[in-house]
Amino acid sequence: MRKIKVKIWWFAAAAAVVVALIIFTRKPAGLSYKTVKVERGSITSMISATGTVNAVTSVDVGSQVSGIIQDILVDFNSEVKKGQLIAQIDPAPFKAKLDQADANLTKARIAVDDSKRTLDRNTELFAKNLIARSDKDAAETTYQNALAQMKQAQASYDLAMTDLKNTTITSPISGIVVNRNMNPGQTVAASFSAPTLFTIAQDLSEMQIEANIDEGDIGRIKKGQEAVFTVDAFPEENFSGRVSQVRIAPEIVQRVVTYTVVIGVSNDELLLKPGMTANISIVTDRRNDIFKVANTALRFKPSADVLQQIAQKNNNREKPVVDTVTEKPKAAGRERTSKMAGGEKQRALAGPEGQRGASRQEQKKPAGNFGTLWVFDGKTIRSVRVKTGITDGVSTEVESQEIAEGTQAVIGINANGKGSGTGTAAPFGMGGPGMRVRR
Repeated sequence: MRKIKVKIWWFAAAAAVVVALIIFTRKPAGLSYKTVKVERGSITSMISATGTVNAVTSVDVGSQVSGIIQDILVDFNSEVKKGQLIAQIDPAPFKAKLDQADANLTKARIAVDDSKRTLDRNTELFAKNLIARSDKDAAETTYQNALAQMKQAQASYDLAMTDLKNTTITSPISGIVVNRNMNPGQTVAASFSAPTLFTIAQDLSEMQIEANIDEGDIGRIKKGQEAVFTVDAFPEENFSGRVSQVRIAPEIVQRVVTYTVVIGVSNDELLLKPGMTANISIVTDRRNDIFKVANTALRFKPSADVLQQIAQKNNNREKPVVDTVTEKPKAAGRERTSKMAGGEKQRALAGPEGQRGASRQEQKKPAGNFGTLWVFDGKTIRSVRVKTGITDGVSTEVESQEIAEGTQAVIGINANGKGSGTGTAAPFGMGGPGMRVRR
């Protein structure tokens, strides 16, 4: 029993020694940076939207008369020519009305001839003073009424003839039938409005997309810009087109203002069909041979405790200033610091290396949008003021004399190995491709 206790004590003592060695020999963890490189390349700025694919010219064919559909001569997807017979409404009632109008017209013509003979006779008798002037005037009035009734009968005849012609439905354009709403035997009621019997698209080899663009983006859309899109039917197929029209009429839905942009599309293979939903990206700008960096780097900003560690590492005991670009000086002695750009203040606290770069930062900057990059120079990090350009949602164009191709921009910091104090960038280990450097 005593031997077992002695062994337990020896094992405990050995374990304590091992733990002590690990604790006292382990080096304190430093700052771990995650960076991405500034690259030289091209950026394409796009505006995304959704729209509907439609034919450029589409005609709804209706009926101007009411009646029973006697025959349908075309179907869905039928190719038709201009003037081709496509449907027939029962013409029997309209033929009867035409015959009635023809009889009335004949009767009116007979009345005109009779009244004309009476007028001629009375005119001759009045010239011989055999009848009174009133008889002659009455005969002339009767003749004029007969002429008016004949014109009325003629109009009724023409209307009946037109209605009879309208029972024959022909195609107004050459194209393809994309919709048919009637079947033989159905009754067409055209009393209040012309019902739509067919929808005919003129040419499906040329299509257009109507997309609604938000008012905040419409200023970047110009006629002739390139557009690429996909449809759900062919998710692996990329289609292209160009902006053909930017309509100035706004569409307001629940106080959201949008404008319609029309994109012309070639559809030679007839893959696109009317009504398809298109996911569109309109190319508004493209830059080549420029410096670009991940957007995560422009959003990164180290926290106060990280800046404190950097200042201590550079033997600078001054209290680090955070986000001093927008802060006002709290004392007269800080007047010079408050007038400096944010990157200059951080470098002033980062040691001699930061001070050497301050003179370049004081140079006059061109007008435009600006941002701050925190770059890793192999020893520490410092802020660099950059002019930003277009973005594709992943990377942004940057311009500065203090960056070059391959410059390491910080997107995350792991302080003291705890993953804290990383600032406002994405969590450590996220934000796209990069490299990890320990110091």
